[in-house]
Amino acid sequence: MKNNLTDADIKVMNTVRRTNHQTHGLSHTPPHSSWQHMKMRCDNKNTKEFKDYGAKGITYDKNWTTFIGFWKDMGGSYRIGLTLDRISNSKGYFKENCRWVTRREQALNRDCIRFWKGRSYSQVSRDLGGIHNLVVQRLMRGWSIKDSCTLPARPKRRNNYDK
Repeated sequence: MKNNLTDADIKVMNTVRRTNHQTHGLSHTPPHSSWQHMKMRCDNKNTKEFKDYGAKGITYDKNWTTFIGFWKDMGGSYRIGLTLDRISNSKGYFKENCRWVTRREQALNRDCIRFWKGRSYSQVSRDLGGIHNLVVQRLMRGWSIKDSCTLPARPKRRNNYDK
């Protein structure tokens, strides 16, 4: 039996096949992944994150049950490399409480982050020329908060192999 399909026929068939499976064209993209993970954290009792989200009453906007509803609210402000973040960690996922931020910005928006004069200890540590946890290490050694956050890091010692 001879195959009478032209290239145009195959193209139409592939388009129909894709259309039946995709409604938004953004599956397997970072924003879609963020949406899926948000729902999982809030809904799926079998995930390790549920205890910090769904079990604490963190929910999401009812329109965000579908990705299309989520994307209508959040898609306009998305840029490549950003992640979904809640502005207030005690509130759920909804348009007025969510934004797209860098991973570093998101890491600063945690309940356990400590600040000194409006900057995180990690930011202060880097500004002093040290590793990210320099301030915390100093505090653990008994330094005062003021000294920990103002004295510059010592230059790294060179060993004989660096010459």
